[in-house]
Amino acid sequence: MLNNSVKHKKYFLIGFLFLIIIGIFSYFFLFPSKEKGVIYVSGRIEGDEVDVGTKVAGRVKELRVKEGRVFKEKPGYCHLRCQGFKG
Repeated sequence: MLNNSVKHKKYFLIGFLFLIIIGIFSYFFLFPSKEKGVIYVSGRIEGDEVDVGTKVAGRVKELRVKEGRVFKEKPGYCHLRCQGFKG
């Protein structure tokens, strides 16, 4: 009688694991990612380099910001040397 109870638990456990595995595989086939090769995750992005663009061509004459400093949008952080620009 004890042997019969162990058999039922064993079959129940195998069936339960089989259903979980089928569920996981069906989830990935029914809900694939929107684009191939793209994984959507949430997190934090840290950047080391920033490209800054201006409306006029020129070279940096003076930069009043130290590297690594956090600052808000405000005019006067950089002065450009522009040739051929009248304003």
